[in-house]
Amino acid sequence: MRRAFWAAAALLSLTAPVNVIADGYGLGPYHWVHPPYWQRLTNIEPSGTIQTVSLSQPYQIVSTPDAQVSIEINKPYSFGRPPGQTGIRVAIEPLARYHLPRHRRRKLDGNVYATGFHYEPSGAVVRRARIPILMTLDAPHNTPSNVMMGRFGRKWKVICTLENGFLAAGLPSCLTKRLPSRVAVFYLPSSHYSGGKTSSGKGSQISPFILAAIVIVGLWAALILFLLLRNFWPNVKRQMTRNK
Repeated sequence: MRRAFWAAAALLSLTAPVNVIADGYGLGPYHWVHPPYWQRLTNIEPSGTIQTVSLSQPYQIVSTPDAQVSIEINKPYSFGRPPGQTGIRVAIEPLARYHLPRHRRRKLDGNVYATGFHYEPSGAVVRRARIPILMTLDAPHNTPSNVMMGRFGRKWKVICTLENGFLAAGLPSCLTKRLPSRVAVFYLPSSHYSGGKTSSGKGSQISPFILAAIVIVGLWAALILFLLLRNFWPNVKRQMTRNK
């Protein structure tokens, strides 16, 4: 019975590694403003935050309670030293309504967030940091095609791509001096299943996420088959012996 139990448990958990790998890094369920129809019953509303940080402290982080957006200030006086100003009020808010850039191929991956930076106590808007800060956004897919874009004035502009950004704990992260009023992650849907064509026009290739998913599924299938055979083969063998 134990062997049958472990075989059933392995079978039920077979979909877990597929979801984690095929969806990118999969750090947990994503909290949507507008969830896909199949997640509407289980969706949790995303959260926002407003925090005031000191201008002079060497390391500070502003993060939403659900950790889907974080802003790290790694150096003291990253926003300069304006006379009479002691801190920066940082606001992050998930948006239900927004204007998106027009892209034929790239799609929004997750939520659009409003970000605001204001000096304290004056309340003056800060549009640019003196030293780059690190912005990190969770995204449902986290594919190699991820592009983080921000809205500056009335235009959306690329903050960074995988080529000039990097992944922190599997999340799209960008160092930036420009401080957007809106920020979001975009991706190529085709890259979720295949590498697609590169900008240089080279041929497509299978996504590493899909390759890893195939390997994991194969290993789990082999384990399940081994457990089932180990459990049932002795009974089959005894039955064959009796029939002789």
